[in-house]
Amino acid sequence: MNGQCRDSRLPLVSVITPCLNGEKYIDRYFACILEQTWQNIEMIFVDDGSTDRTEEKALSYKDALEEKGYSFSFIHQDHAGQAAALNKGLAVFKGDYLFWPDVDDHFSQDYIQRLVEHLEKHRSTGIVQGSVVYVYEDEPDRKPEIKYRKDNTDRNMFEDYVFQKDGLFGGFMVRSSDFSEVLPGKQIYESTAGQNWQMILPICYRHDFAEVEGAYYYYCIHQDSHSNRAKDYPAKLQKTYMQEDTLKQSIFPIAMPEEEKKALFERVDADYTERRIVLAFEYSMKEDLLKEYSLLKKQTLPAKQYRRMYRRTKYPLYDLIYRCARWVKHHIIKKKTVT
Repeated sequence: MNGQCRDSRLPLVSVITPCLNGEKYIDRYFACILEQTWQNIEMIFVDDGSTDRTEEKALSYKDALEEKGYSFSFIHQDHAGQAAALNKGLAVFKGDYLFWPDVDDHFSQDYIQRLVEHLEKHRSTGIVQGSVVYVYEDEPDRKPEIKYRKDNTDRNMFEDYVFQKDGLFGGFMVRSSDFSEVLPGKQIYESTAGQNWQMILPICYRHDFAEVEGAYYYYCIHQDSHSNRAKDYPAKLQKTYMQEDTLKQSIFPIAMPEEEKKALFERVDADYTERRIVLAFEYSMKEDLLKEYSLLKKQTLPAKQYRRMYRRTKYPLYDLIYRCARWVKHHIIKKKTVT
């Protein structure tokens, strides 16, 4: 544990962590907080109706946190989802900067310090993030992977996060004054689809985004169930509707020209229709694919990949010819490679 104690001369960082049944991660999480080199932290831990020993274990760190001079608040709510839990913390936080890590994630010892120092030096920057490292805890033989954006030049991070092009989630920090400016009520839309869109999109629209080198956020990846895939389709389909709703509700309060917002909503509609076409094609849901493709034609000119999925689904002969052509192409390339 880092032996340094609180320095009240430093800007205060509010760390809000919603948690549902995170007992197995709590020791690592609080060790990470206690080892931070930044010495002025307000810790707000929100228990989202856990049924394991989350409350007991979290409260066991109260003395250690307060010995370092950190304030510690424990809030319990009936299970309502991460966004609702985060709102509980947003209603009471006092910090100059706001950081909302998940309990199963962790970060380098100087993570908070590096992000604060960047925001202190760059006033035009409203949101920062360190390097995101994916940790596959369900696959112990798989090494952690640093995730890189494809292109860091002149990025429109707002659009990247809206359309999930190249944005990485996790480990964000924002200036509290900027957050209060874009969301005066300090409350986000409560959805079970998560809370990052609601937090970051209004700030990304108004302010610059920066990635801080040398700061590492370890994002824990959990494997999805590999049981009967056919049974997964309704749940995955429902998830697309929940995500689309959360995204639109996150965009709605942003102060942007109405025509721009209307055009953005139309693009979001088309984007999620395309996602549902891909999902229906993956699970061979013919009726759903044909319905979504018909909708896509009304929204925009379908791209080549979606036209192909439509034809392969509607016309069995086309699908047969397509698969034969792919097989021939694959074996010709393979033969040339061997030769």
